[in-house]
Amino acid sequence: MRKELRTENQEERTGPSPRRSGRGYGRAGGGSLPRSPSSLSEKDRGGGAGDSSPALYVLCSLFFVLSASPAWAQKDKVTRRDQSVVDGSVSQDSFKGVKVGNTEIPPDQVLRIDYKDAPPSFTSALDAIAEGKWEDAISGLKSAWQKVKEGEVDAKTNKRVPWPCRPWFDQYYLFHLGYCERQLAKFDEALTHLTACREMKDGHPKEPSRFWADAFELSLECLRERGKPEDLDEMTKLIATIDAAPKDLQDGLRKRARKQQAELLFDKKEYARARELFEGLQRESDPDLKAGGTAGVIKCLEELKNVEELKRFCARVLADEGVPVGVRLIASNAVARVLRDAKDLRGAIRQYVDSVVRFNPGRGSGFERDHEEALYFLGLCYRQMAADSKEATAKKYYYGAAASAFREVALVYPSGRRRDESLKLADQMDQEAAKVK
Repeated sequence: MRKELRTENQEERTGPSPRRSGRGYGRAGGGSLPRSPSSLSEKDRGGGAGDSSPALYVLCSLFFVLSASPAWAQKDKVTRRDQSVVDGSVSQDSFKGVKVGNTEIPPDQVLRIDYKDAPPSFTSALDAIAEGKWEDAISGLKSAWQKVKEGEVDAKTNKRVPWPCRPWFDQYYLFHLGYCERQLAKFDEALTHLTACREMKDGHPKEPSRFWADAFELSLECLRERGKPEDLDEMTKLIATIDAAPKDLQDGLRKRARKQQAELLFDKKEYARARELFEGLQRESDPDLKAGGTAGVIKCLEELKNVEELKRFCARVLADEGVPVGVRLIASNAVARVLRDAKDLRGAIRQYVDSVVRFNPGRGSGFERDHEEALYFLGLCYRQMAADSKEATAKKYYYGAAASAFREVALVYPSGRRRDESLKLADQMDQEAAKVK
């Protein structure tokens, strides 16, 4: 958050975004591969305003061309969730886990895999996903698919030469394409690709995909949100397929199904029943299910108008360093809303500043919408403080703080749903500040 930032109701209560389901992009298993050369700044490249040596330029260009080809990278790189790295050749990447040489890594411990034979456009697509640029990501994924499946025209032979990519690509492509389509509410397309990811009828990989469970849950989300009359029956049918899933996955899939059933009850405004299911998820060992359960309890308590219990529950969440920062952000926003509803604007501002700064989940976390909302409502609180102030200096200060907060929304989330409105509000706050004498 920038230095210039001085640190209704129902619309803000987004809770765990349905497009996120308490799961960040890292949970999806893709992570980000190293940035492509085109994405590096001059500073990253080591150049500067006076750095114009032709020899250096040619050398750098050669390096970037080589580094973009599979032959340049000699090893795959697996990054665990604890940030430790294992280099080597990945021989297995399935629901059972990832194997690099003699090292076996459980699937829930894998943060990302940097494959040495990834097409550059695939790398760019993952970068776009991390930034929430879904259309750009889809374009990059389809370009990578064409390169891998159809190849490129060789300048010498004028024949198409396939990109030398191992079977890992298929499951990554199908899952991430479905994931992006789901973010854009293209539910039919997403369901097609997520189903194909689970089925992998072409035999690649030999074992069911490492994304199998995530694809299953995202499919349930698509059906829950698509809104067609037959979707409830389709959800029931999909849940019934758990018995045919790999046995090692079945218990986890049933728990994920319960999470979606809780979300469905919440959508139907059956908050008490939804809360019971969310509380059950809190007791699970899976960190994502547990986080989703905690976030679900918070939004149920809000809708049940149980303010005192909500405050106590959120206080425990905020005090627990073991709770993921995105879930603590949701709790912080809930407390801020309680304070704002009670007309305690100063308290709400302090809490929203905590949300914006202390509980900033970062890009690609899956909690960007909650962070965007914190910034936006921080601006609204400042605006109200300005309107309520009688003293000119205070009024001018709060209008300036509001303008900074609104501009920060547009700057940090240029594709966010609050961008256009925030830019207009920022200009209005500047105009109001200019009127104060």
